[in-house]
Order: sequence, then C-alpha cells, then structure tokens
Amino acid sequence: MPVRSFSLSLAALFILPLLALTQGCGVDETTETVQPAFVRGEVVVRYHKDLNSEDEQEVLSRHQLSRIAQFAAIRVDHVAIDDDLDVLDKIRQLEQDPDVLYAEPNYIYYPSDLPNDWISKLWGLHNDGTYGTTDADIDAREAWNISSGHSSVVVAVTDTGVDWDHPDLEDNIWVNSGEINGNGVDDDGNGYVDDIIGWDFASNDNNPDDEDGHGSHVAGVIGATGNNGKGVVGVNWDVSIMPLKVMGPYGASTTAAMRGIQYAVDNGAQVINASWGGPGSSNAIYDAIAYANDRGVLFVTASGNEGRNSDSMSNYPNNYNLPNIVSVGATSVNDRMSNFSNYGASTVDLAAPGEGIYSTYRNGGYAWEDGTSMSCPFVVGAAALALSVDPNLDALELKSLLMDTGDPLNDLQGYTVSGRRLNVYTLLSVVSGSGSQPPEEEPPPEEEEPPPSSGNWTWVDYAVSSAHPYVNDFSGYAEISQPGATEIRLVFDRFEMEQGYDFVKLVDGHGAEVASYTGQLGQLVTDPVPGDTVTLRLETDYSVTEYGIDLLGYEYR
Repeated sequence: MPVRSFSLSLAALFILPLLALTQGCGVDETTETVQPAFVRGEVVVRYHKDLNSEDEQEVLSRHQLSRIAQFAAIRVDHVAIDDDLDVLDKIRQLEQDPDVLYAEPNYIYYPSDLPNDWISKLWGLHNDGTYGTTDADIDAREAWNISSGHSSVVVAVTDTGVDWDHPDLEDNIWVNSGEINGNGVDDDGNGYVDDIIGWDFASNDNNPDDEDGHGSHVAGVIGATGNNGKGVVGVNWDVSIMPLKVMGPYGASTTAAMRGIQYAVDNGAQVINASWGGPGSSNAIYDAIAYANDRGVLFVTASGNEGRNSDSMSNYPNNYNLPNIVSVGATSVNDRMSNFSNYGASTVDLAAPGEGIYSTYRNGGYAWEDGTSMSCPFVVGAAALALSVDPNLDALELKSLLMDTGDPLNDLQGYTVSGRRLNVYTLLSVVSGSGSQPPEEEPPPEEEEPPPSSGNWTWVDYAVSSAHPYVNDFSGYAEISQPGATEIRLVFDRFEMEQGYDFVKLVDGHGAEVASYTGQLGQLVTDPVPGDTVTLRLETDYSVTEYGIDLLGYEYR
C-alpha cells in the first residue's frame, strides 16, 4: 500500500469546509466541553398529559410565547419567545411551571460527513482487493442473487434533501399516491399540500431538492438504480426513497428533524436514515424516535466523526437508549475502524464502509465522501433488502439481524456492541433461509475499474483533493512514497490554479524541486519524478482562488 504523509497545514486545507457543518472534530475528549448550538428566540415545550388545548394555550400566554407549530402526536409545541428573555432564561422559567413536562432549546444538528480525500469506487459493495483488502465489503454482489430490492419498501432519508430528478435516483423516488400533484389541496389529509415526493421541513414547502449534496450521496448508497447503465448502483437496485429535507445551510433544527421523523412514520416509511447528529440531547427528538419505535419503524443513525468514545462523550441521536435505534460506525478499505469514527462498546452497534464512498450527488453528479454519514445508508440499504425478502420484519427483528449477521472484526471488538461489520449477504441468507455460500459472478455494470496503466507503468489509486475553491495564503504538502520505484508521475482529474500566482510544485526525495504547474490544465499527467518519493506542494497567494486540484492517483515503475 502507498504511504501517505500529510502536513498539519494540508490536513487543515481538507477539513476547512467541514468546520461550518461539524462541531468538536479532533478535540481531546478528556478536556472538551461541547456547547450545543440552537435556534435563537425559539423553545420546544412538552406539556403534561392531562392538559387540554385551552390549558396549553394558557401556558403559552402565561409565559409570553406564541406557537410556531404543534406536534399533537407527541404533545410537543414549537414556540417563539415574545418577551426579552433569552432562550436559556425562558427555559428556566418554564421548568418551574407544573404544567410543563419539559422545555428545551431548538437544537441544531449537522451532517455526519467528512471532506472527500481519496477515491475508492464501489469497494464497499464488492472489494476484489484492488482497493485495500479482498472482501473488506458488505458482500452486496452475493446478496443480489437473493434480492436486489423492491419498490414496495419505503426508506425515508432525513437529510439535506435529495436530488430527486437525478438520472440514477429518479426511478427510485417515493411517490405519495394519496396526493394529486399541483391542485393546491391536501388530498390525503396528512397536513401537507401537494407533498408528492416528500417535504422540505427546512423551508416548509413541497420541494425536498438537495442544494448541498449530502442527502443525495446518502440516497445513492441506499438505492441508486441498478442495471440501468448509469453511474453507480446502490445497495438496493429497486426501493422507494422518501426525500425529507430537514437540514438547510446551517444544519437541522430540533423541530425540523422531529417533523421529518413524524412525517416518515405517518406516511409509511419502514426505515429512517439519520446521517446527522450533534451534542444537544433533545427530549423532543427522543420522543419522535420513540414514536417511530412504537410503530415498528427502524431508525438508523451515524455515530459521528469526532473519533471519540460515545460511551463517555455523547452524540445525539446516537446515544438515545431506544430499542429501534441502530448506531453505525465507519470502516476503511482494509476493514479497520476509521480513525475519525466515533466508537462505543455500549453505544455504537456495528460498523459499515465509510471511507472513500462514491455515490450520487447534487445536480445529477457523483462524488466521493467520507464519514459515518456514508456508513449509515449501507445499513439502511441492508435493512431495506431484508424487508424486500420478508416484509413482516419489525424494527427489533431487523436490528437484531443486522447486528448478528455481520462479519466479526478484531478491530471492532470492544469498540462496538456487536464487534461486527455489516454483511448483507449473510443477512439475506438468514432472512430467506438459504444459507448457501456466496457464488462467484461478475460485478454489476455500474462498478468502475481503475484507470488503466500504460506501458510498464503500474497504477495506484491515491486521491487527494484541495478545498473547492482552495484558500488564500496557503502552503501545504502531501508526500507519496512507493518503495522500489525508480520514478513516479501524478495523474490529476482536474487542475485549476490561478495562472502565475498559485502553484503545485513537485519535489523529489532529495528535496530538489523538479517541476512546477500553474493555470487551467484540466486533466494532467505530470512529468516523471526520479526516485521512490515525491512530495506535492500546494502554494497559494493572497489574491484570486480557483477550483483547485483533484488528484486521482499516481503511476510508478
């Protein structure tokens, strides 16, 4: 395997775009105190059971609150503060009221992804050893001989939305058969007008389109259409994906997430994907997931990306103690727990592939992403496949099967409840009663091969991307070492730097600069660098920034 060495400054380049999305990354858990973010001027309130609607209104008036939205099924109000008290002072006031069961901030939750930093195609579904360790995958190729999914299974994606007209997703988007499109009437009486394909709870409209890309990536892992000759394939070739946009540009509020969960349950979802989280413990979110539990709906969530022990440092909804929650950590191409993945012998149930995951993206595109956000939909997809074989499985049965049928890995012992990485073939074998050994067959047509080597060059898949666009006044490097090589050349999929001011420089193993590149070079193969080591230096000035670089890998001989 190639040796990667990143300077601290280059790591900062890759992580910088994430800082607006994820809190607490890489902080020493022995000293950290995380302050959860919340929406200013708003509170979430739950009343005692014996209050009627007039009593609830009296509570609001007494505390100078006005109702924004009501969630009658779990007796929760989303309210605005009408006086000068701040959120925490208002909560302290409400906690003294005997008619209030609880009051809490409208917490904000964030996607559980990391910036993409290397390419690995579809190894999570089938790994033949080209990318890491042979069979470090979920055995999807073998599972598809039992089932490749069915449109009757409904999976809710609570996220940044879904690119619902993506060529690789549009055939697998859920359609609300009880609603007539465009007539301005709530035909099915579910409280939402013209909710044909789901709902946008961030903007409160009927278009859950994805402007971020995170939710579309998640959806593709679950169910990018199979055997259509386009792009990629998901765990399910056929499934019904219900797009529920609960996150806007600044994450998801408690109330948006809660409404999304309740909508999913009330409109027929059997499994809910929640690739988001944060340090704020919300009773309202807990109640919404409990509502799903009471109705037999499985809730699968990402463990988080802070690389810390969730048993001692909580991340929600991962840490809620409810029987229908499955918490998922991330594994690498070599079947090791990813260093960014949260872990916990009592709070993280199992793991699934989460590094270098290639999937659908916004605007009809495709992208590579890392994070437990990507691990979560592998498990959701597996649950959906199991339901396509036996639609009578309930949430608790699904959870038990998912945890018991995974592959035991030494690296997960003591770090997850089950000590296992997901195996969907074993899962379906148990559900179907087949129990046969995995057959050998060619992978599906969507799975891509690595770029071919030319002449006597040997190709190594090794991708590094800058921030897009890159940052000003930056200097960082990445070192590639290939023992035994006499020369190395780098292959860029995209190279766009400010001409004459921002540069990628190549340095050999003796510290000598041997090449310098700048400008709009598109797809680029560099001149060979002598020796077994090459250092890529990225240097930018104070002025204009461009797209940056996407390194696919390198060739050596």
